[in-house]
Amino acid sequence: MGNYLVFFTYVMMSERDNKLYIGFTNDLEKRVEEHHKGVVPSTANRRPL
Repeated sequence: MGNYLVFFTYVMMSERDNKLYIGFTNDLEKRVEEHHKGVVPSTANRRPL
């Protein structure tokens, strides 16, 4: 009963096209850093977020 999976749902907005991106992850800080570095294919060309 003590084993839980923790996930975060997050929303980012592209400053380039003013569209929202919704994602989920179990490591929020790492995922945000990946978006900012441009290594996430779905948002790489929509930076800055």
